[in-house]
Amino acid sequence: MSPKAYKQERWSLADLFSSIDSPEIQKAQKDLEKILQGYEGYREKLSPELDETQFLSILEDYEKAGKVLSRLGAYGSLRFSEDTQDQAAQAFQAQMQQLSANVDNRMMFFTLWWKGLEEADAQRFLDASGDYRYWLEALRLKKPYTLTEAEEKVINLKDVNGPR
Repeated sequence: MSPKAYKQERWSLADLFSSIDSPEIQKAQKDLEKILQGYEGYREKLSPELDETQFLSILEDYEKAGKVLSRLGAYGSLRFSEDTQDQAAQAFQAQMQQLSANVDNRMMFFTLWWKGLEEADAQRFLDASGDYRYWLEALRLKKPYTLTEAEEKVINLKDVNGPR
């Protein structure tokens, strides 16, 4: 039995976006910005007395932003992998890496607040967190290694261009 011959074809990223300059990408970036603007309003609402329903809304919005950012980042990475010499793909991937760092910095206040909660308060939220529980527990394990918000933001931005 001879091995089956495969025809090499260019892959399609159309399930993510049709092209680097597509209006879909601009829409996704605008959607992400809208989510972030709403999310930043949660900063002043965070307290140990926060209602569990509102806590879940914060987690859901965090997830929404992550999904949009993941789609943009995946497209950038795959587009670059398709042709590493393509200047447009290189620029787009770099833009998405910078966007990711900026989004992380804008949303970081929540994860820092979460890590800093007293155990009893965290437990109340964990009990109501459903599918987010594992992620929240994992975040709390990083508490001893967490710096101030300003320091974490600098590291986040440095990681875009510097060695890890």
